[in-house]
Amino acid sequence: KNYNNGGAAAVRRIAPSGSFSIFMKNNAGIDKSVKQFLLHSSLCKMSQNENDNDVDGDIDDDDYDDYDDDKYEEDEMNEYEEDDMDDEEAEDESSSMREAVTYFLQSSGFSSPSTTEESNAVKEAMSQKETDSRVQYNNDQLQRARYLQPQNVLRIEKELNQEWKLRQDTIDRAVQKNNVEKAKQIKADWMNRIVNGTPVKVRDRSKQIQWEKEFRNKMIKERMVQKEQEQKEQQQQQQQESKEETKVREERKKEQDAAVVAAGAAEEARKQKAQAQAKAEAAAAAAAKEEAERQKEEEEKQKKEQRIAAEKARAAEAAAKAQAEAEAQQVRLLREKQAKEAAEAAAKAAEEEEERKQREEEDALLQPLADKATGIVFAPKIGDDDLYLIGVGVRKKAFVSIYSVGMYTSRDVKMSLEDFLEEHDKKEALTFLHDSIQQKLTSSTTTISAEPSKTKQNPFKTSFLLQMAFSVGAETMSSTIAESVGQRYRDGPMEVTELKDLIFAGVKAKGSATKGTTFLFECSSDNGLTVSVDGEVQGTVNSVELASAFVNVYLDEKGASPSLKENILQYCCAPQ
Repeated sequence: KNYNNGGAAAVRRIAPSGSFSIFMKNNAGIDKSVKQFLLHSSLCKMSQNENDNDVDGDIDDDDYDDYDDDKYEEDEMNEYEEDDMDDEEAEDESSSMREAVTYFLQSSGFSSPSTTEESNAVKEAMSQKETDSRVQYNNDQLQRARYLQPQNVLRIEKELNQEWKLRQDTIDRAVQKNNVEKAKQIKADWMNRIVNGTPVKVRDRSKQIQWEKEFRNKMIKERMVQKEQEQKEQQQQQQQESKEETKVREERKKEQDAAVVAAGAAEEARKQKAQAQAKAEAAAAAAAKEEAERQKEEEEKQKKEQRIAAEKARAAEAAAKAQAEAEAQQVRLLREKQAKEAAEAAAKAAEEEEERKQREEEDALLQPLADKATGIVFAPKIGDDDLYLIGVGVRKKAFVSIYSVGMYTSRDVKMSLEDFLEEHDKKEALTFLHDSIQQKLTSSTTTISAEPSKTKQNPFKTSFLLQMAFSVGAETMSSTIAESVGQRYRDGPMEVTELKDLIFAGVKAKGSATKGTTFLFECSSDNGLTVSVDGEVQGTVNSVELASAFVNVYLDEKGASPSLKENILQYCCAPQ
């Protein structure tokens, strides 16, 4: 009844003036759930006169208790598979629906639709999409079940879905039989059931009454539990108040105890004052006694100082003796150190002598190296600076061997190149050789002598010996070499011109660089580039950068003699 009365009240609140049909016409976009609620309430209102025991018109728990699912499915199948449905029965069913709506509107104080336009507005409000209507219908039933039968919500939802699936399967079978009109009729009938509500049936409400009784008992129990909780909270509040009163009494007792303590403290202060006075008198007597003792201690102190002075004199004598012994010890240590250094120097000299002898033995085993292209032979070692031959090559011009070149460098560079080749690739060895020579040219090596404070500078040198295999004019020879160096020199043409003049001056006396003529170019880290022709020094260009550029003529990627670089790798290591 509350459900039905609520529906009528909702209509009055939404449309207090005018008819229900006019409201539905002017509010065609009203929420679907509100429209269905109002229409569904009309059926419930009408059914109230027939039976007061079941007026909601919904599928409730009592309906499902005495409902035979198999029987229902069989009846539905028979109903939708009959092809001779009477048009008159369909018209009666539609008339019953219109009478139900009219009854609800009249009982709620509204006039029934009087025009065709108003009737169409009601029909438009009742039309819903199939899926949305089914969902809304199920939601209405489930909402009702949650309020009246919460324990059966899941079962009701399942049975609603089964009922819908049964109708849908019936429609699908009709479509498969190519009976489209029958499928449309079944769908329309099912939509009318959803939108207008299910027919009212008289059901036994004993189970619902039993549930309501249990619900009331449950509410009574909850109220009793709530009352017990309130009593418990009241007891806790009383206990809290009792604790606060106890705390106040304890604070008062503490104040009383503090007063007693203060009185005791005053009495104690009086006693202490009396004791202090007695102590002062005793102190005066003690002071006189202490004065006598002080004089006695003074005499003892003087005697003690005399003893200390005598002990210091003896200690000073012992210290002097110890210092003399320490100095003697230092002299001994110094002599031992000098002897040790002399021994180390002798050992080092012997080691150097041994190394020199070993080097001489190794030098004795060195063999001259001949250029395969020209047959020109190069000595394994030249000059007083111990420069060792590391490779030979040929300079060609248009398939003509112009001269052979031999490269000489220090022993440590040669040894380091041999060690590097044992663990690295040959191409990397050429880069290592080039970088090592360039680094040593730009910085001199400092050697510390055996004597402290004496040092000497040993400049680094690398030489290139050229031996002519073909006669070339003085101008051509000097210009060719100067041009190759100039391409690698960036500081200006002055030093390059000076180099050209030195070469030209050495060859000018002979007229040309004939076969067998030798050119020695010494690249030094302190003097720069020195030029010698046939063993005679022509002069020096004081530019380390020019000497570095001359090294690049034969060792960079575009070297004048590729065979020289290949021979260096073959001569300095075994083939890999």
